[in-house]
Amino acid sequence: MKTKSLCLLFGLFYSLISSAQYTLKTPDGHTVQLHTNGTWEYVSTNTASTMELSKEQTLKYASKNKRFTVEYDPLLWAFDTVNKDEGFQWDALFHSRDLELTAFCFETRLMLPLEKEDLESYMREQYSAIGKLVSLSSKKETINGMVLTQVDVELEVTGIPYIYRGYIYSDHLGSFQFWASTQKTVFLQDEKRILKLINSVRKA
Repeated sequence: MKTKSLCLLFGLFYSLISSAQYTLKTPDGHTVQLHTNGTWEYVSTNTASTMELSKEQTLKYASKNKRFTVEYDPLLWAFDTVNKDEGFQWDALFHSRDLELTAFCFETRLMLPLEKEDLESYMREQYSAIGKLVSLSSKKETINGMVLTQVDVELEVTGIPYIYRGYIYSDHLGSFQFWASTQKTVFLQDEKRILKLINSVRKA
């Protein structure tokens, strides 16, 4: 299940950094130092690089088939690509600096149903397999000139409430999904940061 695997991934990450400090290179070419207290920071080799990284900057991620892009601030978000979870595959997994927020996107040549009832029925089936479905709703939104379907899901997993918010785009060439999720309390506290990330999606 996606949620369990994400928890397992983060648990593994924390177990690694609790035992020692590591220096890693991110897929976008930056070097980060992992600290024993669960935090991390960018490592630079000169003052100019330090000054550059201290400013807000935007990097761009291109979807698998290059039809869509996502803009993100590397000081706030990092991502891993080509992750698998029991047969399910996403193209990029974004995680916040504090590892409390996650977002994932994937593109496929397969279309998704766009009618409200059909889409919500499809999503209910998907999320009911993960946990107890508390609520699910969808509506049309226009983001960066794209007409998307916004889906909001509240899910309870092992007694803990989670919120998933996703944008879905589908046409005759296929579909693209971009989802953000975390525990409900954290989502409500950091909603602005989450929306800044997922609202950056646009056609390439």
